[in-house]
Order: sequence, then C-alpha cells, then structure tokens
Amino acid sequence: AIVMVMSGSNRIGGAVRAMVQTSGSLLVAQGLSALLTILVARHLGPKLVGDLALVYTTVTIASVGFNWGFDLWLHQELVARQGSEQRLVGQIIGIKMKLGLLLVPALAGLWLIFSTRQDLTPILVMVGLELVADGVVNSVSIGYHSAGRHLQGSWLTVAQRALKLLAFLLILTLGIASFPVIIAVRLGCAVMLLTVVLFTRRGERATGEPRQGARVIMRASGAYAVLSGLAMTYGQADVMLLGLLLPASDVTGQYSQALNILASLMLLPYAAYLVFV
Repeated sequence: AIVMVMSGSNRIGGAVRAMVQTSGSLLVAQGLSALLTILVARHLGPKLVGDLALVYTTVTIASVGFNWGFDLWLHQELVARQGSEQRLVGQIIGIKMKLGLLLVPALAGLWLIFSTRQDLTPILVMVGLELVADGVVNSVSIGYHSAGRHLQGSWLTVAQRALKLLAFLLILTLGIASFPVIIAVRLGCAVMLLTVVLFTRRGERATGEPRQGARVIMRASGAYAVLSGLAMTYGQADVMLLGLLLPASDVTGQYSQALNILASLMLLPYAAYLVFV
C-alpha cells in the first residue's frame, strides 16, 4: 500500500511539474511575441504595420498547406505510443519542409498575379520561409513534450520567440531596423534555430514502427487540417481582407494592433488552454 501511494504521488508530482514547465514556457513565449509585436509596431508606424499584418496574415492562412494538421495528429500518435514513435517526428519534418518549399514559391506567384501589392512579394517569400522553419521547430517541440521531455520542448518554445526579440532589439540599437531588414532578421533567426534543432536531432536514435507513407499521414491528419484551417481563417481573414481592399490605408495597421492588444490580454487563459489541450 505504501509503495502504491508513493507511486501515485510520484505520478502526480511529475504531472504537476510537466504542467508548470509547459504552461510557464507558453506564457513566456506568448509574452515575448506580444512585446515584439508592440515594439515593431511603434517603430514602423500604422502604414508599414498594415503591410506587415497583410503579409503575415495571408501566409499564416496559406500555411495550412504545409503545416496541414500534422502537429495535432503527431501529438495524438505520440501520446498513444507513449512518446516512443519518434520516427514520426522526422517524417513530419521532411514532409513539412518539402511542402513548404513547393508552396511558398507558388503563393508568391499567385500574389504577383492577383494582388495589387506586388512590391510586397519578396517580403511574402521571406515570411513564408520563416513560417516553414517555425512549423518544423514546432513539430520537434511536440515530439519532446509527447516523449515526456517537457523541459527541452519548453526551452525550444521560448527560444523561438526570444531569438527574434533579441535580434530586433540589436538591429534597433544599431539603427538599421528598416521594414525589409526586420523581416530578413526574423527569417535568419528562424533558420538558425531550425539548423541547430536539425543538427541536434542527428544524434537521436530513430525508434518506432516502420515508416508511414506521406499520403497515409496526410490522409490521417486531414480532419485536423480542416479544423486548423477554418480556425486560422476565422481569426485572421478580416485583417487580410482589410489589407487587400484598403492597400494604401492605415486602417489595417491600426485594426491588427487592436487585435494584438486583445490577444495580449488573453495570454494567461490562452496558455492554460493550450496546456490542457
């Protein structure tokens, strides 16, 4: 009986520790993102912030094409296998990178044809590549959490935001924080972290069942792709429409900043929501 009680206490203690690490990292990461957004907005002003919001919103909605529903499906699969199926993480990384490198140029081509803001095409490409890199890092973080390596996953989540914030503060201090430079630096930070993560994973042993085909994985995660795609569209389509319909207006920048302030106020409950999910 004593052994059973001690075992139960250890399980509860481990669960609480995991919850604290995960929720703490999410809260810190969301806070860093909010701070970076506010600093960039104050530096660029409403017009350029509107351009930034238009590009990021468009690419974020389109990112369902390469992020698909992979992360939610991956988390479900890894939890079901108690984190032992780490081979799946490598497969998801490969699929995301291939889809991203195909879809980002395709999106840029569509933007050139249909948008009235062709001048933003290079920015759109850089943002697309940044989100591809971030998406791959997110999958690795999910792999860590699902395997019970919560501290590593939490550090990765925080590092993803902290690097971009520190880089922006550095270029701001140097006085070269122009609109294209900010985007290029964000992309550089995302690629640098991705490179470190992939290099670290080289030493990890691929365990688990035989590889599944990309089509099988995409079909299995299709329901999650629909859900995440609808959620992203619902949450951000208004910003994209404002930017496309009023390309020379400050309204998009002001409106997107109002949404960001509301999101910042929801940091704590949102972090708790993500942990429980």
